[in-house]
Amino acid sequence: MKFRIPKIRIPLWVTLLPLVAGGLGWWHLWQGYAEELRGSLAQILPEGTDIQLSGFPYRLEAKVDGLALSQRTAALSGELSASQLTVHRVPWQRNRQVLTLMQPDIELGVMPLRFARTRLRAPSAIASLHLEGAQIARLSVVWEQPQIAAAFLPSPARAEKFEAHFRDTPANTTPAPETNADQARADIVLLGEDLRFGAGSPVQLDLRASITAKASLHRFADWQTGGTLRVETFTLSDAGGEILRFHGSLKPDAQGGLQIRGEVATRCPTTLRAAVVGQRAGPEKRTRKILTLPVSGQFPQGIILPPQDPSRPAPPVRGQEADCPALR
Repeated sequence: MKFRIPKIRIPLWVTLLPLVAGGLGWWHLWQGYAEELRGSLAQILPEGTDIQLSGFPYRLEAKVDGLALSQRTAALSGELSASQLTVHRVPWQRNRQVLTLMQPDIELGVMPLRFARTRLRAPSAIASLHLEGAQIARLSVVWEQPQIAAAFLPSPARAEKFEAHFRDTPANTTPAPETNADQARADIVLLGEDLRFGAGSPVQLDLRASITAKASLHRFADWQTGGTLRVETFTLSDAGGEILRFHGSLKPDAQGGLQIRGEVATRCPTTLRAAVVGQRAGPEKRTRKILTLPVSGQFPQGIILPPQDPSRPAPPVRGQEADCPALR
């Protein structure tokens, strides 16, 4: 006689129980992550700001309409507004977020530097922020078609795209000896695509610099006393090639300016000299050879370039070379 195991029919809903339980468990965890994000934003935003949370199950997304922020200290001031801010975050990566801003309008000022006030407006911008504890591992912002107004610019500028990147260096987490004042504490990169200064021609901008100081940067005063903005390279170029390349340093002085020292290499010396004194140069062809000039004085209004020596012939040019662009 054979023993037969009776067939057991398992209802479909029983097989779905683990999936449902897992989904409910993740929903509970996601709600915790969402409230944590809400709490982090509430510490920054004005009291009573409506924060709309969504994104389940794969991400966290917080939206704020009518953003308006203002911050002011003895040395720094900043204002930021946007028609909408959206913060994207992977739930388990609290130190990384992507921010999307619609119609952003940001204004930054450094009180001890009389010229250092900048306003930037754009239809949209996207930013990514990566934190390591209290340090900024990387902050990147990309503006689309921004309008840029700055106290050190004779007229507003505009660009097809403008990028700013900032990061603390590992050295900024620990104090440095007094004798090691030249240690880099932060890195800055600025990139401009089809950037126009006033009625000037479109150029490409590439600035790569580092901030040095005697101690870790927590206040502006930490940099103002003995600090330096070390410019590794600052270039302007267009379809015809490189227009100028500067490297040097800028140091704060007691008059609220920056003392500049360095060298600039250019194939458009007349255009460059005119731009420095706030004038628009006439037509100029690029020179055959690169001309290197020392740069000194006070930034931005007192920059000194050596004039063209009238006893020496002008640098030779080649007819087929591209015209130098208008920088103003």
